[in-house]
Formats: sequence, C-alpha cells, structure tokens
Amino acid sequence: MAKSPDGKTIYPMFEWPLWDVPTKAVESRNGKPNTGILELDVATRRYSERQWQYQFEEASNAAADFQMLDATTSLVIERDDATEDVGSNEACFALPHLGPEGLTLVDATHIVVANDNNNFPFSSGRTIGQPDDNELTLVDAP
Repeated sequence: MAKSPDGKTIYPMFEWPLWDVPTKAVESRNGKPNTGILELDVATRRYSERQWQYQFEEASNAAADFQMLDATTSLVIERDDATEDVGSNEACFALPHLGPEGLTLVDATHIVVANDNNNFPFSSGRTIGQPDDNELTLVDAP
C-alpha cells in the first residue's frame, strides 16, 4: 500500500490478479496478468471512483509492495517466490534473499528492500528448526 507524498491519500494494491468471472480467467492485458490499485481518501475514509491497473512483468509474479515517488510516479517491487535469478528486464536485479515483502524510500538514490518474514518466529523455511531472519538490502539507484 502506497501513500501520496502529502499523506492525504493511500493506494491499496492487490497482491495478485483478480478473477474475471465472465472470462473465467485472471484479469490480464496483452497476455500478462494485471492487478488493481484503488484510491482511498484518508480524511473521509472513502474510496474514490479512480482505479488503475498494474501489469506484471512476468505471469508468475505478485506485487510485494509499492511506494509513491511523487504525485504521479510509483515504484513497485514484484516477486515470484521461486527464484533469485536476474529477470529479463534491465531494471530487474537479484537480491541476496528470497521473497521481498516491502520497500522504503531512503532518499533520491536509495531504497531499502525488506524481507520481514511476517510468520516469525514460526517460519523456518531456510533452516529447519530455526526461525528465518529479517533481511534488509540497501539498493543504490544512481
């Protein structure tokens, strides 16, 4: 969920594509699934009529998090939960951990990508019997 720079609006984004009942398939465009972004006014706690569609880079990806960079531009982090390989898009890169959960803007050229393992202390997917660590990666984007 992203927040507008002025803090007056938040933008919930669905993690996965929604099911389109008439077509009996997930929502998609040009062969790639997409998901919805809604607009919520913080003061009134009401959704506006404005909505957007976000198209995933790959069909198996999910939206992990997104943040607004300014009033009209956002940064989205996608994950596929299956690999740490570098994607085909030049803007994709490998992380030292699997399944990023969120991102935070630090300044104009840095973001932090977080793997918060929200099942802690019951998540032990990396080492059986040991809780997974929370992991943070500082990314320099000159």
